[in-house]
Amino acid sequence: MGGETAEVGRAPPLLHLDLHNFEEQASRYVLTSPRSLEACARLGVLPMQLLRKPLRQFLCEHPAASQLGAMRLYEEAERRRRRTLRRCQRERQKLLLLEEEAAAPPTTPVPEESASSTLTAEDQDYKTEIERSEEWLRGPGSFTHWDEVPDRGDGKSLEEPPGGGGGRRLQQTAETAARKSWSSGDVNLRGSANAHMRALQLARDIEREARVSLPAKDCKIATLMLVRHQEEQERQERGLRAAWVDLKDRSAERGGGSSSSRRTGQPPEKSKVHVLREKRYKEHQLQEKENADKPSQPPKTIGQALRAKLLKELEERRRIDLDSEYDRIRHLHLKQHVDQQLRVEEKTRRSVLEKKLQRSKGAYELLIEEKTKELKERVARESELLAKAKMRAGAQEQQQKKRKEQLLQKTNQKIQYARESVVKHSLEKAEKVKEVNTQKERAHSLLKQRMHKEEECHRREIEQFIRRKDKRSDQILKEKEASQEESRKIARASFQMRERVREQINSRPFNQMVLEAQLNASLIKQL
Repeated sequence: MGGETAEVGRAPPLLHLDLHNFEEQASRYVLTSPRSLEACARLGVLPMQLLRKPLRQFLCEHPAASQLGAMRLYEEAERRRRRTLRRCQRERQKLLLLEEEAAAPPTTPVPEESASSTLTAEDQDYKTEIERSEEWLRGPGSFTHWDEVPDRGDGKSLEEPPGGGGGRRLQQTAETAARKSWSSGDVNLRGSANAHMRALQLARDIEREARVSLPAKDCKIATLMLVRHQEEQERQERGLRAAWVDLKDRSAERGGGSSSSRRTGQPPEKSKVHVLREKRYKEHQLQEKENADKPSQPPKTIGQALRAKLLKELEERRRIDLDSEYDRIRHLHLKQHVDQQLRVEEKTRRSVLEKKLQRSKGAYELLIEEKTKELKERVARESELLAKAKMRAGAQEQQQKKRKEQLLQKTNQKIQYARESVVKHSLEKAEKVKEVNTQKERAHSLLKQRMHKEEECHRREIEQFIRRKDKRSDQILKEKEASQEESRKIARASFQMRERVREQINSRPFNQMVLEAQLNASLIKQL
């Protein structure tokens, strides 16, 4: 039991792939196939949309809907999910068929008698998935391609030596010899009987230890993996032998070429460099000689040019001084003329303003006299109007007093009548309210009794429904725990079987290790 828990502790999350199960609720490994994910991507469907959603979660997501409406929505969503599942399943079948057609070789297929000895029609659906299972079971310590040969101990990879193409041709030859082919037509089933017996023995041992029955699919996958591992070992041995022979030939050719190159001596590159240097030196000397032979300019012509230049500058300065003096005198004359015109205009403006001021003073005095006369007349008229208004106001005040007294008498009479009518109406209303209250109390007591009875019946029904629901949920929980425990046991057993197949696959034979060691040693010597 302790070993079983240790196996489960280091198990990966995907223990048992069920690539055809789209409906099982207890399986965690429904949509992990690459073909299933590719089918979902082609149809534009998220993998989470294909999983079944519990009814309780659906009701929590739709709290506003009633119970009947929520059930209808849930059934409709479930129908849509099943339709999408069927579409994804059909698309996945198309992808598998396309992969099998693309992987089928053009040569004659394997005879039906040899293939039917260990393979059935169901194994055709798992051939592409076995490739990934074998890669995982083989582990990081093994290699099947030439590119996966481990590096040397000093940390440098086996690179091709510079200047030669033999290493590249050697690598291509080894890759061609050691390349895998996982198609159904290339499977060699000569050792399938032995592998089938080994897989059955492993399955019996695991069933005896785990006390659970393994699915037939795991036994078939283990058989195919063992057969293909045996074929892969044979391919590696053949590739290593071919690479060994090719390496010997290339090393012999490389040894002959290096000896001939040593006999020929130093290449003529140094002589070319020497010739180029001499040529550049001669060109430099010729250029210096030409510069020295050029005649120098006589000093007489330079002095004449300087005198002409100075005379020209003096004439230019004299002309500029004359122009500036003329401009200055002209500016002074213009300024004096403008000042004289401004003084004349100022005198005329002052005389005009003085005349206007005298005329305005006479007009202002006449206007003040007229306004004083108008004000005196207006004061006299207003005093007369004020006296008349006082007389009218006294008469109107007496009339308003009489009207107010009459209105006060009428309002007192109305108030008295309203008081009497309100008292009478309030008494009548109080009697009616008493009658209505007594009727309401009777109806309320009857309604309260009826509601109490209905609540009691409803409570009993709810208690019965809860008891039935608890009983059903306990039963479902027990069944679910039993199915989950069974699936966990099967997953652990499948993982143990794959681990044991991996242990058998990772054990390399002695002759293969000898060939790899010889090949690595020869490559190190060549490099």
